[in-house]
Amino acid sequence: MPILPKPNRPYWITKPKPKKNVNYDTVYNTVRWRKLRRIRLNYEPLCRECKKVNKVTAANEVDHIVPMSQGGEAWRLDNLQSLCKSCHSRKTMNEIHNKI
Repeated sequence: MPILPKPNRPYWITKPKPKKNVNYDTVYNTVRWRKLRRIRLNYEPLCRECKKVNKVTAANEVDHIVPMSQGGEAWRLDNLQSLCKSCHSRKTMNEIHNKI
């Protein structure tokens, strides 16, 4: 009788999902993104992070709350937030350093 090789993990534990390979050009270099960005900035003209500390700063960037690289949806308006340049840079650097 042949012997079957043992599986590496129990059958009830699923394989980890591969990370999505995100092509950012297909999102950010589109008319659809520019329109969505304009809608978000018109709806929320002040930086969301600065507002939390009672600071009034004009938002000039739109950020994905859940990054697309972590499965965040690119086109959902409720996954976008308005931020100023410094808050957006800080958030992005924190995401990069926490990923390592």
